[in-house]
Amino acid sequence: MAHGVDGCDIFIDDIDRTAFMRALKRCVEESGAVIVAHCLMGNHFHLAIKVGSVPLAVLLQRILTGYSKRFNLRHERIGHLFQ
Repeated sequence: MAHGVDGCDIFIDDIDRTAFMRALKRCVEESGAVIVAHCLMGNHFHLAIKVGSVPLAVLLQRILTGYSKRFNLRHERIGHLFQ
């Protein structure tokens, strides 16, 4: 689970949700992990992941960093997205 900083929304619309799921899928495929379950809420998400060769912390760092950069660029904002 990861929350938006100060409770801010991390998914504004379906474009954001699709971008997050693409980033998640790409990272999971590269690492050999398996997504058991996921739930995207407005200001946070839940993931159940069976990790592969890449540790969970590294996998989440890749997903969150890539998504944050894209989100900030698209929504013309700067700074941290996740708490």
